[in-house]
Amino acid sequence: TCEFKTNASVYAKQARGGICRFCVTEQVETIDGLRGFTGDEGEWKFTGEREEPLSKGSQRIQRILSFERGATAPKNKGNKKAKAPEAAGAGAGAQQEEDEPAKKRARTGSQKSKK
Repeated sequence: TCEFKTNASVYAKQARGGICRFCVTEQVETIDGLRGFTGDEGEWKFTGEREEPLSKGSQRIQRILSFERGATAPKNKGNKKAKAPEAAGAGAGAQQEEDEPAKKRARTGSQKSKK
């Protein structure tokens, strides 16, 4: 089991997805291989491991690997927020193209009302 220590649950959710990608791309086959996970931008650090019973009174033991969110990567270095202005620009152009027929209908409608 992996636990992700952070003060915002959205980061833990992203880390769960990130560790899945890490396992596939790095072809992790052992639990010890998970210790190398650092996140997409190096924001996670392996902080320790402990063993606990699988459930209360159980003889089975589970290993829990802890990761803590540390320093984040510098802003505008490949993160999604840096890409937002480009996406907004492309979306705005597409929106203008879609609005042209509406403008034409409005002009045509206004000419009819003038007659």
